[in-house]
Amino acid sequence: MKPQLFAGVADDVFKLAPFFFEAARKGRLYGVVSSGLWLHVGTVAAIAEAERAIALRRS
Repeated sequence: MKPQLFAGVADDVFKLAPFFFEAARKGRLYGVVSSGLWLHVGTVAAIAEAERAIALRRS
């Protein structure tokens, strides 16, 4: 995502879904296949779990 996408957003915390929906409406939303590690980090607990998983992969 380009930073310009968020120009005019005044809030520090905001939903990404409206930006995705707008990009899809304009035909500009696409996905990329990645074989790397993907982790949910939407909560404080999930961040801690992700950090542990990353640390385990590094050791």
